[in-house]
Amino acid sequence: LGSSLGDISLSPTQQLNRRKDEFRSACSSLVSGGNRDMLNSWDEVEKGLSQIFNFARFHIDASANQQNEVTPASIPTLSKKKFTTKRTPKKAHRRTPKKERPKMAPKLIPSGITLDQFREHMKKSMGYSTFRQIFQQAEILQSKPKIASDADVAARLDEQIAQKELERRSTQRVEDILAAKEKADKEREAKESASKLLRPLTSEEQSIVDNAIKGIGRAEEILARQEADSVQRGSMQTLGRGQWLNDEIINYFLKNCLARRDELLCAKQSGRKRSHFFNSFFVQTMFDDKNNNAKLRGKYNYKNVKRWGKKVPGKDVFNLKYILCPINLDNLHWTSAVIFVEEKRIQYYDSMGGTDWNKLEGLLQYLKDEWKAKKGGEMNADEWELVGCSKDTPRQMNGFDCGVFTCMFCDFISKDCPLVFNQSHIDQCRERIALSIMKNCAIE
Repeated sequence: LGSSLGDISLSPTQQLNRRKDEFRSACSSLVSGGNRDMLNSWDEVEKGLSQIFNFARFHIDASANQQNEVTPASIPTLSKKKFTTKRTPKKAHRRTPKKERPKMAPKLIPSGITLDQFREHMKKSMGYSTFRQIFQQAEILQSKPKIASDADVAARLDEQIAQKELERRSTQRVEDILAAKEKADKEREAKESASKLLRPLTSEEQSIVDNAIKGIGRAEEILARQEADSVQRGSMQTLGRGQWLNDEIINYFLKNCLARRDELLCAKQSGRKRSHFFNSFFVQTMFDDKNNNAKLRGKYNYKNVKRWGKKVPGKDVFNLKYILCPINLDNLHWTSAVIFVEEKRIQYYDSMGGTDWNKLEGLLQYLKDEWKAKKGGEMNADEWELVGCSKDTPRQMNGFDCGVFTCMFCDFISKDCPLVFNQSHIDQCRERIALSIMKNCAIE
């Protein structure tokens, strides 16, 4: 095939194989572009292929139909000389007539074939494996590649978006289930911890409580002391049923008993931040409730409490977990406000269901002034949330248990427990407060 096959250094078999390879390559080049022209005769095939190689030295006999091989019109005969070390006399040479190589049947190409028929004909001629290898394991293109329309592209994009959305929803659902399970586990643990806080007292503990609340003695007798703070017997007796708690009981319970337990809790839990328990005079002083000037009484005044921040653990109110503030409203009602420092939330707790928004705004202003005085610059107050008393906050059913509820709010929150107590637990809570004061630490 072609003038390049004239190399006489190749044997006839090698020349024929080379012609076959070039023929196959030429066919591949011709049809790989997806040509759909009708091939009505071998002349048309030859015309198309002649652009790639020269057919001058080949012919195809259409009458032959026995074998599927392309036969050259003439193959030059190459004689092979044998070289020996021993010369042979001329008479000994004998010229043997050369046997002619039998002609191979030419490839039969039917007339009027289509490209698909020509493809199948090539498969039968070459063999399917050879055909696949020549065309790089791909069928001849029957038609030109279809160009996707805008509608098809949009449809595929919509399908991909829908698939991604389905995967996102599936992932989100799994995350929601895991989050709900984690929340349920935490609530269960919190309720179990809360139930322990309401455990019945042992006989020994009950004896201590009875002696503290119901014992005989002078009202000025000191039953508990912690540094400069103390509790007298008269104050301890307010823990009896139906009594209104005074500030001595509430302040001592928060400042000493709950603070001591929090210190021990942080020692056990690595990484847990301390909490701080202000006494009832903090909010009272902040709003200047004792000022004789009626115009200034009840007004926020940071200067009055500027030094109070130095008494908190670490001397930094922003490095705490909780800041708990008992509030006395005109010596008539006890409530409390809790600053959740890590969550940036200030929430009000009232056993009567009320909310003193003025107190919440004053505590937020205190944080802003504290930030400016201790850290410099302005605190981003937009990150903080003020929350009023929620509907699930435990309610008192009388007019004298508000102080006990206030103590329990601070007790449960500082222990990370939900407020699962109610009015029926209050008498038990009174004894719990009394035992904690006598031990100088909130009981577990």
